[in-house]
Amino acid sequence: MRNVESSTMPAQEIGSETVPRSGGTSAAGMAAVDRALLVLEFLAGSPHGLSVTELSSRLGINKGLTHRILTSLAARGYISKEETTQHYQITTRLIALAFRHLRVLDMYDVLLPILRKLARETGELAELNWVQVDRLVTVAKADSPRQLRMVSYLGEEQMLHATAAGKVWLASLPEDDALRRAVALGMPRQTERTITTVIDLQRELALVRERGYAVNFQESGLDVTALAAPIRSTEGDRQVVGTVGIVAPAFRDVSENEETIQMVLNAAREIEEAWPFVSLDG
Repeated sequence: MRNVESSTMPAQEIGSETVPRSGGTSAAGMAAVDRALLVLEFLAGSPHGLSVTELSSRLGINKGLTHRILTSLAARGYISKEETTQHYQITTRLIALAFRHLRVLDMYDVLLPILRKLARETGELAELNWVQVDRLVTVAKADSPRQLRMVSYLGEEQMLHATAAGKVWLASLPEDDALRRAVALGMPRQTERTITTVIDLQRELALVRERGYAVNFQESGLDVTALAAPIRSTEGDRQVVGTVGIVAPAFRDVSENEETIQMVLNAAREIEEAWPFVSLDG
């Protein structure tokens, strides 16, 4: 979710908003690690936490086993229990772990100067999104220097059908695979401009392939406009492993500004040259 913020202070740069994946895996077939990961995904999508009963129902297992999983995760510091509500909530340990991994990779040292330059030149929020298996997640950003600007959160998952970044990645995949992913995740209507049918999505992805970039004008929200370009692997297949783009308030429509579009495309090439993205699995 992108929001408009009016402030002279830097936007908060730590946050998470992840939608848990649904699945048809039976309780008998789920390994302990699978259950624990599902618990974390459910809690990540529940800002007020969930009770043992609610988690037991979602996991499809009894409350005793659910409680043992929660106890193990709490002992490792990944979740905590709010004593008043008896709800379990995710802690910042996972975020800290992710940031530690990224820092080991020197990603921020290499890529933040490019994002900051893009934000400075365009005057808008600049974002780097990274493909992680079947998701596209925001892993780095540089805030707009303007007082009225968009804000986003690290760890946020992109809606594939309604964001510029999501459409860039889908357009890079074989069409059947792209449509399957979009349908599996759902294409809910966010505004009257949101693409919600397979036929319309096919047309849009064809346009993205032709242009080499994607736009979002009030598709994910009435106050949002955005541009995104692909970041390709340094390997021979040149797979799209991420996207870079800008997000702006809708009244500063960036979707048809040729100079701004070129800036985003240039940033994508700079990132490809500066960072050896080699895997879709991150």
